Amino acid sequence: MPSEHIDATLLSDLKEVMETEFNRLVTTYFDDVNLRLEALQQALAKHDLDELRKVAHSFKGSSSNMGAPRLADLLQRMEDMAKQGSLNNENVLLQQIRDEYQLVNTELKKWMLV
Repeated sequence: MPSEHIDATLLSDLKEVMETEFNRLVTTYFDDVNLRLEALQQALAKHDLDELRKVAHSFKGSSSNMGAPRLADLLQRMEDMAKQGSLNNENVLLQQIRDEYQLVNTELKKWMLV
């Protein structure tokens, strides 16, 4: 299943290793993402750069592990912004993260069916 939003090789390997637990892993990721998106929103609203950095870093790691390189790159940008203390167009970036996640979500659901 070629896609520009997910790393098919990584997912194929992950699915092979996880076997019957793959779907549970993906579902857990989905649940976690919903919490992390809310946490990013709250950190931005409070201008809590330390929390923003922590959430973006953790979210980046889990997205990378789930084969979502573009999403991980966007989260790296958010993490870098927070580290530098310069929130420029942070709401635009958050929307890009949300949009990319929706594409990743759609692709991962396809992998759950295979």
